[in-house]
Amino acid sequence: MLMATAASGAKKPSSRAIAAHLSELKGIAVSEENARQIKKRAKDRFSRQLVTEIGTLIGQPDDLAEIERAATDLGMIDYCRKVIDKPRG
Repeated sequence: MLMATAASGAKKPSSRAIAAHLSELKGIAVSEENARQIKKRAKDRFSRQLVTEIGTLIGQPDDLAEIERAATDLGMIDYCRKVIDKPRG
C-alpha cells in the first residue's frame, strides 16, 4: 500500500487507512495507534538501512560526515537525517 502510493506520487495514506488495510489483510483488528507505530518503525528501519547501504556504497560505513555528503548528493538526505544526527553511544 505505501509502496504503491509512493510510486504513484499520490498523497500519503492516513493512519486510519493503513489500519483498515492491515486489518483486512491480516484478518485482525489493527488500531490507528498501532498503524502509526508500525509506520514509524518502518520509516526508522528504512532510514537506518539506507544509511548503512550508502556507507557501504561509498566504502566508508562508519564515517557519518561522508555518508551525509553522499546522501545529500543522492537527494536522500531527508530520509537519512534522523539517523545521521542521532548521537551514537
